[in-house]
Amino acid sequence: MLIRGLVTFGFFAVDAYVSRVLVDVRGMSLSQAGIVLTATTITWTTGSWVQAHWNNRWPLHTFVRSGMLIVAAGIATFMLVLIPAIPVWLAVPTFALAGFGMGLNYSPLGLIMLREAAPADQGSASSALSLTDSLGTALGTGVSGAIVAAVFRADGQLGLGLAIAFGVGLLVMLFGAAIAGRLQPAPHGGSAVPLG
Repeated sequence: MLIRGLVTFGFFAVDAYVSRVLVDVRGMSLSQAGIVLTATTITWTTGSWVQAHWNNRWPLHTFVRSGMLIVAAGIATFMLVLIPAIPVWLAVPTFALAGFGMGLNYSPLGLIMLREAAPADQGSASSALSLTDSLGTALGTGVSGAIVAAVFRADGQLGLGLAIAFGVGLLVMLFGAAIAGRLQPAPHGGSAVPLG
């Protein structure tokens, strides 16, 4: 549950402000900024396809951890777009990379939850996962917005506020990747993940 919340917090802390970076900071049109978001949607779908077709080759927690690290790499490189000397079109492959990582890590968390929950608890566990998902998205977007607004109010630097907000999203994603090893099943069929 916690890791799903960290995933959505980290990704949507950045995703919610991609258009703001591209349009307000780098001067792209809304149509051009839409290309970046479309590419991210396509790569998220591609990552989901890869995970679904290869999940019998690697354990599910491997997809979660590697996906979170790929998202972190995508966020870190997307942050370079805030630098005026960097070509703005770098936003397409960098944030698309983050989308691919989300495709790898998002669905396995639901499968792990179903694996770990007792059959009688799967309904409540699914509800908790969905709530955590929504909470992570709302908090990621809200915290980023608060950071951007506070920095902009203090010194009028939109780019600095966005960089700090994206850094928070990046750190949250790295923290999630660091604890993702707890998702592996315990030896002898015991539960490695307390659902409490």
